[in-house]
Amino acid sequence: MKSLISGVWDDRSLDFHRSPSAARIQVLAHANLEPVVGMYFVLPRSKTLVWNYIREVGPIETWRKVTSRMQERHRNKKFQSFGIGKIITCDPNGNFTSGDLVLFIAPASPQCVERLVLPEFLLDHAEGQETASLKNGQLLYVAHSSTPLPDEDWWNRLREWSEHSGKDFLPEDSANLRRELHRFAQGFDWSQAQELPIEAPTPVREIHSTLGTFVAPTGKKKRAVLFGYGHYAKTNIIPNVRKFIDVEAIHEIDPIQVPVDWGKLPCWDSSPMPRPTEDFDVYFLAGYHHTHAPLAAEALRKGAYAVIEKPIAVDKAQLQELLASMGKDSGGLFACFHKRYSSLNALALQDLDYRAGDPINYNCIVYEVPLPAMHWYRWPNSKSRLISNGCHWIDHFLHLNDYCEVTSTQVGTGDDGTINCSVSLKNGAYFTMVLTDTGSQRIGLQDYIEMRSKGVTVKVTNSSQYFSENGLRVIRRTQVKKTSSYRLMYRSIAAKISDGHPGDSEDSVRVSSQLILDLEKLYDEVARRRPE
Repeated sequence: MKSLISGVWDDRSLDFHRSPSAARIQVLAHANLEPVVGMYFVLPRSKTLVWNYIREVGPIETWRKVTSRMQERHRNKKFQSFGIGKIITCDPNGNFTSGDLVLFIAPASPQCVERLVLPEFLLDHAEGQETASLKNGQLLYVAHSSTPLPDEDWWNRLREWSEHSGKDFLPEDSANLRRELHRFAQGFDWSQAQELPIEAPTPVREIHSTLGTFVAPTGKKKRAVLFGYGHYAKTNIIPNVRKFIDVEAIHEIDPIQVPVDWGKLPCWDSSPMPRPTEDFDVYFLAGYHHTHAPLAAEALRKGAYAVIEKPIAVDKAQLQELLASMGKDSGGLFACFHKRYSSLNALALQDLDYRAGDPINYNCIVYEVPLPAMHWYRWPNSKSRLISNGCHWIDHFLHLNDYCEVTSTQVGTGDDGTINCSVSLKNGAYFTMVLTDTGSQRIGLQDYIEMRSKGVTVKVTNSSQYFSENGLRVIRRTQVKKTSSYRLMYRSIAAKISDGHPGDSEDSVRVSSQLILDLEKLYDEVARRRPE
């Protein structure tokens, strides 16, 4: 598919994946009505910021972060766009047929692409003179339109809509959308549009593969597929598993995120789900939160390993499906809660004089950076910050207490959105967490943890600075790199998979996920009671 990247009309992008109910459209005219702001973390170019990260995580990790963010600069340019197109493929039971000329609104669209995939409710049939300006073999492109836009709630809802968000498009908004489509079309001036050549349309291609049917000869390493080519995957997963596992394919739903030179990987795919012909040993799952559990269940049913980035599940039904898929003869599930793999855990257990069954009390204060206004963590499908972020500390507490059963839970909230939750376990261990996004963004996420047992206190600041003491003396001081646990986690998991070890226990998945979901339910109840 042709796409406009850095002013170049390039033909190496994948097509967007089309679900059966959506329509694939050949774009004939495309106008960017307004930039979509607040979808992604876009950090300022600052030497001070880079230096802060170098001191915190070291030069190699900082280089990876900077390189990854630079690769996202084209993806970050999204627009609310209007256009005219021709239906290529659509739902045979829908309101359109192949060849129909349509008007469309494309929320969060790239700058300009040869083809789009949109649901039918964002389209309407073009009428009369609305297509008079079209030119054969040319796509009319307007980079910045001055067309007046609606100042109404429905338009704001449309800005935030995504097929993955869990937000429904309201039926009452459809009439407003159709009205605006025809207003745009009837009054739009295409005379100054840039003309991009499309006289020879490129073939529709959702997959770029040199693997043929995906089944390649078995080598010494296990073969893996990655779902979600975001910042996390580029900086944490891919660099740390390659020694043990070959990542041969990546599924990424945004074609603009895929390198136009394809990199060194043999297969790229824009589908959010595995293809029927795919057969891999390992599934790395780092896409949208609500996709983790279904993809993991599918991997386990295939007898493969599922390496699942947090959270494991976002609702009870997902957790039940996942647990039902565990216990296969081959493969297994590894949950990527990085705090389980911190080298400081062994020191803490030693300094706390831990014996099996001992309770370890755990108190933490967590500062998460504020989310951009339209970030996907805010979607209904992603749930609250307890599931998206707080799950790390909740799971860490359970991990240190051998996933002991839960006896009680409480959740409260403050006027500024601060979340305060507490948990008691059957062994007597007690947990409290204050989770906030009100604070300093100087080095991003910050946290402070205290662990207590048998008169000993262990303090860990920012996953890096370790301090332990008892009533008489300081036991130990030490420091590790802030992000070292991510490297240890993925290298450890990859090595275990390479050697054929089983995954995490079913109890660890059940107890951790169920507690997080129970706290989420309490948070929802508290949030509904708070006055707006």
